[in-house]
Amino acid sequence: EVLAVDPDDGPYGSIEYTIINKLAHDRFSIDQRGRIATLQKLDRENPVEKVIAIKVMARDGGGKVAFCTVKIILTDENDNPPQFKASKYTLTIQSNVSKGSPIVQVIAYDADEGLNADVTYYVDELEDATEELIEIHQSTGVICIKESLVGLENKVFNFKVKAQDGGHPHWDSSVPVHLQVVPREVSLPRFSEPLYTFAASEDLPPGAEVGSVKALAVEPIIYSLVKGTTMESNKDGVFTLDRQTGALKVDKNVDHETTKWYQIDVMAHCLHFETDLVSLASVSIQVKDVNDNQPIFEANPYKAFLMENMPA
Repeated sequence: EVLAVDPDDGPYGSIEYTIINKLAHDRFSIDQRGRIATLQKLDRENPVEKVIAIKVMARDGGGKVAFCTVKIILTDENDNPPQFKASKYTLTIQSNVSKGSPIVQVIAYDADEGLNADVTYYVDELEDATEELIEIHQSTGVICIKESLVGLENKVFNFKVKAQDGGHPHWDSSVPVHLQVVPREVSLPRFSEPLYTFAASEDLPPGAEVGSVKALAVEPIIYSLVKGTTMESNKDGVFTLDRQTGALKVDKNVDHETTKWYQIDVMAHCLHFETDLVSLASVSIQVKDVNDNQPIFEANPYKAFLMENMPA
């Protein structure tokens, strides 16, 4: 609530309030007692609505005006579940991997903030014996091997990882993991880097190459993208990967103002006696800004009031 005071008598002392900036005018109303109310549900995760400045004009009955700004800061509500970067994790490991070795990291993001965004990971829906072999770091999502896999060659383990946020009540989500064990003598495809980092200007045309990934194996390699679940993990198919060469290309226009970074997982497949061998690597893509936006006035039109016969 805002309050403007005019010491004049009669109509000259009456006050009329108006919200004059468009962003706030579309989301808030103000009555003639200066009480501000919302016109729609607001979302803190929308960058435009996280902090909103309301510019209020008070006009008396004689046309004189005064202005003030009210800053609205939205506080967080735990209204978003964690979202895994990928829709499924598939990988192959050799049976001689050491106990305690990390084999893959699963990552979930939560759009809330503070405790509501703190994610804890659990291994869920285990098959027989999987619990004795697999463990996950609860804060990082790194999956490790607890016991020797020797003797478990050609076994397949399917389980799920659950991500739970720290809100009350909490939200959670899960992602399936498909793990195949192969003999130590089977050569897996190996990426040249565990993490690739590329940059893409937001004015790149569709079809332009951003960079390439490279894996080595005895058998021919096929590359593919892990299906993402969020905009940042390529859910909308903004990027494509050449199956033969590993070239990463822009398939749709990118926009720095919408998404500044993409985090994508890529897979290298090769076939060994009808067994699909799979290795994973991660790709980070920074979207570079170009000057493609013009200034926009916050209010359109602006309103001004002048008393007649005012001195120059």
